[in-house]
Amino acid sequence: MTAQPEPREIRPPATQLEEWFQFLRDRSEAEGTPQFSRMVGFAHGYATAMLELGREDLAMPKIGWLMNESLRFSAHPDYPLATAPKGQ
Repeated sequence: MTAQPEPREIRPPATQLEEWFQFLRDRSEAEGTPQFSRMVGFAHGYATAMLELGREDLAMPKIGWLMNESLRFSAHPDYPLATAPKGQ
């Protein structure tokens, strides 16, 4: 029987938003891509506003966009999924 990976901790949307935003903000600054940095900032701002209004349903697509955009940096040691707590 092969070992199954341990489940990741389920984190609130606001926590996920901040993790993905910080990761992509750092990557865009390191690469010097102002347009991408602006898009990341807009997605973060919109999702933050929707979460503050209690509209998780409208925030999740922007959080999903941040997660999808981060895939191009998935080999980076700070990639959020690579550093997430395990077994909780």
